[in-house]
Amino acid sequence: MVDMAIVAIIAALATLAVSAHVENWYFAGYMFPIFWLYGVASMLWSYIISLYARSELAAFGFTFSSIIVTFIISAAGFSLGATKPSPESPTLVLDAVSYSLGLLFQIMNLFRALNIGLNVWLVGCREFKLVADPGSINAYGGPIMLLVIQVLYLFPLLLWLDGQHSFAWPWRKARQTTPEESIPSAGQDIEMETLRVESPSNDMLYMKHVTKSFGGKLAVDNVSLGMGESSVLALLGPNGAGKTTLTNMMRGDMVPDIGSIFVQGIEVQICPQFDALDKITARQQLQFYARIKGIENIKRDVELVMKKVGLTSHASRLTHKLSGGNKRNLSLAIALLGNPKILILDEPSSAMDAIAKREMWKLLSSITPGRSVLLTTHSMEEANELATRVAIMSKRILAIGTSQDLRKRYSNVYDVHLVLGTAPGSTPAEIQNVETWVRQVFPEASFDAVNLGGQVRFVVPVRTGVSQDGRSTVRRLMETLEQHKTSLGLAHYTVGMGTLEMVFLNIMRESDVPEVEEKVKMPLWRW
Repeated sequence: MVDMAIVAIIAALATLAVSAHVENWYFAGYMFPIFWLYGVASMLWSYIISLYARSELAAFGFTFSSIIVTFIISAAGFSLGATKPSPESPTLVLDAVSYSLGLLFQIMNLFRALNIGLNVWLVGCREFKLVADPGSINAYGGPIMLLVIQVLYLFPLLLWLDGQHSFAWPWRKARQTTPEESIPSAGQDIEMETLRVESPSNDMLYMKHVTKSFGGKLAVDNVSLGMGESSVLALLGPNGAGKTTLTNMMRGDMVPDIGSIFVQGIEVQICPQFDALDKITARQQLQFYARIKGIENIKRDVELVMKKVGLTSHASRLTHKLSGGNKRNLSLAIALLGNPKILILDEPSSAMDAIAKREMWKLLSSITPGRSVLLTTHSMEEANELATRVAIMSKRILAIGTSQDLRKRYSNVYDVHLVLGTAPGSTPAEIQNVETWVRQVFPEASFDAVNLGGQVRFVVPVRTGVSQDGRSTVRRLMETLEQHKTSLGLAHYTVGMGTLEMVFLNIMRESDVPEVEEKVKMPLWRW
């Protein structure tokens, strides 16, 4: 509506300019609906182009080029029809060209209206007399009718394309999954999750057998997930695993090829991976989105979310001049406006330093109660800190469960970290001495990396730790390390369960998934 109002103002100014500067213009007032309808039809066409353009520059370039090309075609066709009249009717060829091209090209109707106003080539005449009724089909009525027809087919086309064919065939039934498809060939944890979302549940957001491909290449393969209240689901995976595609389908930007996503009548807000911020101040940016969301007390809510994310001191700075971390904070603040029940965070802490990440984690932990939060991240520490459940995916779900469950199932080791008293200046001989002792005392221990800087890390399988006297692995580790702490020259040590990063790498290794995958090739019609 705002765009149409702006077009109406421009149309009124153009009509006034025509009336004021051209004395003999034929009923100049009829140019207003033509200018306005031309602007609306061109706007709809531009929106359609924007759906398939990769950038604003590409959309502008293609729109501008289409105007130039259609103008040349229209002018050439109009000139041909006007200079080569039919013997039976002087305007027959001209009318045929005008109406046929006018159904497709907005500028043809504007071009014809301008020629009628100036009576170029006697366009506004019939039998060598001006048409008495300016609203006649042979005068301004023709361009108006054709522009109305264009608006009537471009608007539904825009809705259809923007909705990813969401109302294409109302009689077409949704694809039903077969019993064989209802549970994918996977581990028990994935089978249980699939069965859980198939049965009635109180999940705020859940999806069933969601599949999406681009150009015949799978991006998301048969994913079934659910998100309960007051929970954080961390979605982990390598680049190209389909995480962003999945979040785009959750918010309605894409429609699954197969499967369904259900949101139980609750507003969904997203903090996208990329910052979509205009060249205005942080406060103005938030006020803009608050108006879009229909928030009543805009000033109060904007100040509140800025305080929450630590942007109060940067409220008057232009958004494109904010640091990378503060841009992410602003994107999070936009998502928090309106107090949504479902929050989708696509790598929210990227480009943040360690302190800023910790502050964001505290904020997210404080707002989780009463909400469902989906977190996509590459940070295992972030997932371990925030998530109540973790799902690891590479196109399909490879594992899902609590962080503790995944450690037991896919790691089942203790991670031991030793720090020598001479660190970080320890000699290679000192480190070698500790490594030799570890291999003698814990034969099944393995070192994952080269130990440098006076620090030695190794892992011990849990199953090796129960000795004949019944001592557990962790107890045996602690007692043994404490007994030899002085002789080994250790300053301190830590013993813990295998890290989430170990779990992730083990699952990737078992599934034979590369850590970085080739990006999905976009179709040729995406320029």
